[in-house]
Parts: sequence; C-alpha cells; structure tokens
Amino acid sequence: MVGEAAKQRNWKWLIWSLGTNDAGAPPDKLRGQIAHIAEVAKEHGSGLCWIRPPRAVLAKVPKAEAAWLEWGRVVGAGRTFDTDSHVKVELSPDGLHPLTYRPWAEALWKWLAILTA
Repeated sequence: MVGEAAKQRNWKWLIWSLGTNDAGAPPDKLRGQIAHIAEVAKEHGSGLCWIRPPRAVLAKVPKAEAAWLEWGRVVGAGRTFDTDSHVKVELSPDGLHPLTYRPWAEALWKWLAILTA
C-alpha cells in the first residue's frame, strides 16, 4: 500500500493504523516496516500519525503492546489517535473488530480536524 501511495506528491499527513496482524510480526521485521513508513512520510514532507487500536485487543494479541510501543516511539504521543481515549468501541464477539466503525470514524474525523487545523 505504501508503494502505491508513494507515487502521490503533496501529502500533509500520512495516517497509519497498525493492526493486530502487524502487531504479531517479529520485532525486527516490524521495526523495518515502521522505518520504511517513516521514511516515505519524510520524503513527501508529510507528518506521520498513528491510530492505536482499542486496548481490549491486547488480550487477544500478546505481542501487541511491544509493537505499539515501538510505533508510538517513532510517531510520538501527540500524533497518536488513542482509540480508547477518544471513543468507546463496542467489540464484536471475536474481541478484535468493532461491531460498527461509525462512532470510531466520527471520533477519528474530529481528531484529524484538530490535528490538521
């Protein structure tokens, strides 16, 4: 996905969501992917933001906290949309995915409006 996006020119922000599949990746691979994403954003003069999934996912993906800490270290707390701080997300029975994305999307949109003002 970054390859296709890299063909575009003027970006203000690159917004990334590290999902549960990514969180289970080996740490060295994950660090390499994060470094690549950060480099692409830098090449385009873009700010880099991150969407942190709900903390309930930690119970399902034990490696997630270490992965999320690594991503947060690169991006910084000020540009991290911490889902749990912005909206209460009702999770589906799998404990990973929201029942509906609408409240989450509305909260994210408000956060982005403030970030990009």
